[in-house]
Amino acid sequence: VAVFVDRIERGVTRNASELLAADLVLQSSQPIGEPLEQLAHTVGLRVAHSVTFRSVGMAGERYQLSQVKAVSNAYPLRGELLIASEPGAAEQVATHGPASGEAWLEARLLQALQVRVGDNIELGKASLRVGAVLVLEPDRGAEPFNLAPRILFNLADLPGTGLVQLGSRVRYRMMLTGDPDGLARFSREATPLLAADQRLQSVEESQPQVSSALDRARRFLGLAALTSVLLSGIAIAICARRHAERHLDSAALLRALGARQIHVALLFMVQLCSVGALAITAGIGVGYLAQSLLASLLEPLMQLQLPSASAAPASLALGVGLITLLGFSLAPILALAGVPPMRVLRRQQGRAPGRSLHAYLLAAAAALLLLAWQAGDVVLFGYVTGGMGAAMALMSLSGLLLLRLLGPLRHLGRGLGAGAGMLGWRYGVACIVRRGRGSVLQMVAFGIGLALMLMLTLVRTSLIQDWRDSLPANAPNHFLMNIQPSERDALADFLVSIGVDKPRLYPLTPARLIEHNGRKVRPSDYESARASRLAARDFSLSSNALPKPYNRIVAGHWWSEDPASAGELSVESGIAETLGLALGDELVFLAAGRELRGLIVNLREVDWNGFGVNFFIEARPELMADVPATYITSVHVPDSARPQLQALLERFPSVTLVDVDAVLGKVREIMDQAARGIEFVLVFTLLAGLLVLVAGLQATLDERRHEAAVLLSLGASRRAIGAALGSEFALLGAMSGLLAAATALGLGALLAEQLLGLDYTVQWLALPIGMVCGAVGFTVFGLAGTHAVLRTPPMRVLRDS
Repeated sequence: VAVFVDRIERGVTRNASELLAADLVLQSSQPIGEPLEQLAHTVGLRVAHSVTFRSVGMAGERYQLSQVKAVSNAYPLRGELLIASEPGAAEQVATHGPASGEAWLEARLLQALQVRVGDNIELGKASLRVGAVLVLEPDRGAEPFNLAPRILFNLADLPGTGLVQLGSRVRYRMMLTGDPDGLARFSREATPLLAADQRLQSVEESQPQVSSALDRARRFLGLAALTSVLLSGIAIAICARRHAERHLDSAALLRALGARQIHVALLFMVQLCSVGALAITAGIGVGYLAQSLLASLLEPLMQLQLPSASAAPASLALGVGLITLLGFSLAPILALAGVPPMRVLRRQQGRAPGRSLHAYLLAAAAALLLLAWQAGDVVLFGYVTGGMGAAMALMSLSGLLLLRLLGPLRHLGRGLGAGAGMLGWRYGVACIVRRGRGSVLQMVAFGIGLALMLMLTLVRTSLIQDWRDSLPANAPNHFLMNIQPSERDALADFLVSIGVDKPRLYPLTPARLIEHNGRKVRPSDYESARASRLAARDFSLSSNALPKPYNRIVAGHWWSEDPASAGELSVESGIAETLGLALGDELVFLAAGRELRGLIVNLREVDWNGFGVNFFIEARPELMADVPATYITSVHVPDSARPQLQALLERFPSVTLVDVDAVLGKVREIMDQAARGIEFVLVFTLLAGLLVLVAGLQATLDERRHEAAVLLSLGASRRAIGAALGSEFALLGAMSGLLAAATALGLGALLAEQLLGLDYTVQWLALPIGMVCGAVGFTVFGLAGTHAVLRTPPMRVLRDS
């Protein structure tokens, strides 16, 4: 599980990194110094560079303001460049950027300059040949609102253009890729060397939609790994107890022959460690082989190329194996040293190992250590530990209560005849009640295993549904900006005429925050680099009469009904925390030469996972009534309407159209790959759950064999004994399934809402499904495992016992 989870996590993250064209990017407004690049090479990272700025591309008498990007030969480190031989031609994959002396231009720039592939354009002092039509850059999604058309050329040609001078507004990017350890080391050692204008950026920071998906996927995969460890621990504990009980006679015989307790303890300890070492070694080998086979089968279905397996999970598996083995089995094994020698003559003497307080405490300590180590996340550890502790306590109490309620059922059917079915029913119920705490222990062990499997299934369903809801098929894939007030109605009508839903347009005014509670706002006053950048930039100020459906007010209230309260502001909660803003604070913005003064009346939590229009700051409409504004909207343009977009731009030449369909598709691809990975990891977890069931049944096999032999000797038919076993298994399974389903619903709701931030819907249908699955699973595996009980001659069993 650890290897497969690690490969899926690294594969999805690497695929997401294509949105940056690298695993990690260092951004700067000044040339990046040699020490940082040398550090990157020292830790084994591959490096590529880009320099981005605005300039004018010219061809003859025509010119066009463009977004210019110079890239090194290694670009892109992740993802693919798509080019074409002419506008509208078939796309081709380019493994590197333009050669020296060559430039790739977007189709709209070719049209604006009226040039074709093979012609020359002038960029500053340089003349560059148009080598291809630029269709897509992998990292264009990191800056979708750089609206000017792109010119991509080789970094070696940049000095010849003479465009970058002292004081030029230029963005330098050093792109890095490599193994996770090298990236982590670079981040750690480079951070103290960064200047004020430099920052490291990962894909999670550049794309909030991807960040949310990756974070939830990692947490779920971590939860699945934790679940597998817990299930394995439960199975080992059950098997260790059975192993110890079967060696009670051997321990008593050794004591009777003069062996001291310490010698008996050492003997069984050496035996345990030897078998454990072989099992752990074989388990690691089989685990690597199984995940490799599964990965090769599932890679085509996941549409994801998984990285090769690393050695790190092997050391984790070794540690988990040792802790699980010793923590869950040491106490029962050591208890064998205390078996009295008199047990050789009187087999009733000697307590069953593993029932002491020390055994439970050691197992609990091992479980906590495993959870803390495997989780690597304080929040995940806290929720799982607290939830599992409460679940086990409640399941134990519920199991005892069910046993009390089950007592009267022993007499059910007494007057309906003495057939094998009725006798089997009464005897099966009687066995459950007679075993008392043993039955409760079986219910809890099997119930916890089934609960963990059900919980993962329920949470996985909610997680995948949440991803689908956040990016539905009709999610906005185009932004329309710079819409003039006089064009609003005509533009909306045009969009409707080509098959687009009527858009909701929002006013937008650039505004600079100049005062906070009467104090002038200066970027240098903020310690946080992000806060300084925000204070130095213009905000996109908007107004809205009603809150958006994907904005949730977390503090304060929406606009008051008092018309005199015109100066009201709504602030996104994250930006408020960064800038130190609170309810009731007074802010002053400078917009179009006018001061806008307002009080913060609410804080909003914004869903950044979608592609709707969102704003950090929104004002009451009356506050912006006299401020000049353009309008912005986001719409879903179906494929059938795409040919009409050129007509839209011709009719509304001032409107800027931003196509984010490529970014949207990449985010969907990442979510789909994470979802498939989650489903396949669930398979391993279900297998671990089956181990618990098999171990629990094997633990009582000797007792059931002895009881069956006695009953056969007294004249009971094998059919009646089979009916008794079936009734016992079905009842135990149904009760375990009911407890498991109830636990899964509660624990699933806790983890889904608090850990993963999902809107969890309780699936009450899980209760009957849990009962049926528990009854069927327990009965099928139980009868299969105890089939040999009915085939073993009674005399052999009685003689052996």
